[in-house]
Amino acid sequence: MPANGDGIKVSVGEGRWEVWCKAVFLGEDLIITVGGGEKDHVGSVVISIPRKSRARESMLSVTSSVFNVSGHKDEVIIREVAEKACMACGCVVVCAGGVHVDNADERDIEMLVRNGKKLAELVANRVKNWSKKGD
Repeated sequence: MPANGDGIKVSVGEGRWEVWCKAVFLGEDLIITVGGGEKDHVGSVVISIPRKSRARESMLSVTSSVFNVSGHKDEVIIREVAEKACMACGCVVVCAGGVHVDNADERDIEMLVRNGKKLAELVANRVKNWSKKGD
C-alpha cells in the first residue's frame, strides 16, 4: 500500500464517461476529490461520519451531510464515493468534486452514474486495507 502522503488514484471509464478520484489520509481521516466527464469542478461536497448502527450496535453505519452548488446533480456520485469509503475505512471522509458533460443525454448520465458506482467500490476496496499510518 502507498505511504500516507502518496495517496491513491483510481479511474473508471474512458473519454467523456471517465470518472476518477484521488484520495489521501489527513491524520486518521480521508479526503477524496472526484472529477470526470468533460469538465472537472466542485458541484457537491459530502462529509460522511461513521457511527454504530441504531438497529445493530455491532454494525457500522454512516451519517452524511451534503452541500450542493445550486443546480448541480453531482451528489449522486460524490455521496456514493464518500459513504462507501467511510464504511470501508471506518473514518471521517470528506469527498468533493463533480463531473460534467455538455448537453448530456440519458445515455451519458447513465454511464457516468454507472462508472461512479464502480469507482466507489474500487475506492472502498483500496482504502479498506490502506494503512492510515503509511506502513
